[in-house]
Amino acid sequence: MESKNKFKHHVSPAAKRQELEIVVRTKDLPFVLFDCHIKWEERVGHLIFIKKLEKIQHLEQLVFDHKKRLSTTNFELLDNKEKVEVTIQDIHQLSAPMIRITHYAGLILFFGDMTQTLIEANECKLLTKAYEKEFEVILIDFSGIGTLSTEGVTALIKMIQQFEVMGLTVTIIGVKPEHAIYFNTNGYQVEASFQSNLHNVIHRYLHQ
Repeated sequence: MESKNKFKHHVSPAAKRQELEIVVRTKDLPFVLFDCHIKWEERVGHLIFIKKLEKIQHLEQLVFDHKKRLSTTNFELLDNKEKVEVTIQDIHQLSAPMIRITHYAGLILFFGDMTQTLIEANECKLLTKAYEKEFEVILIDFSGIGTLSTEGVTALIKMIQQFEVMGLTVTIIGVKPEHAIYFNTNGYQVEASFQSNLHNVIHRYLHQ
């Protein structure tokens, strides 16, 4: 009944596009959580229902696909040594994709070693995309990061500070013990919060 009242209260043809979370009774289960996407055309609403669990699985598949694509590019680098510089740039571009989690939250997936070159190759793209997508929250996943360098972490901190100047909240996820020690011993000051598990963070944002 609560979801039914929520649907009646919030849904309006005056909005061209709408998105809300509701509980629906299905053929198989009495209570299933869905994302409801509505597109209005001349007071006719077109509805799409997406199960929350399926959305999480889709996002995790995107993470897997990016890792696979990066791995393929690395093999191409070995087979085409005459294109080393171009391919390295391609790898850097692939090593920091941004994925939309919700309408207000974006996820940055870092792969490889945290170097100044990696950040500089992606900084402008990431800042621009966050602005264009009107994100309010940026999640940075560290689980795919290998080693850190002083220059790389310094460049990362500067990029995080630029996100914060834009009014965004930043959360860093999956920092390994060797990364945590590095942050502590080098005296880096960040406003970002830290979380341990990417799946749990995604799940929480999808259920807010």
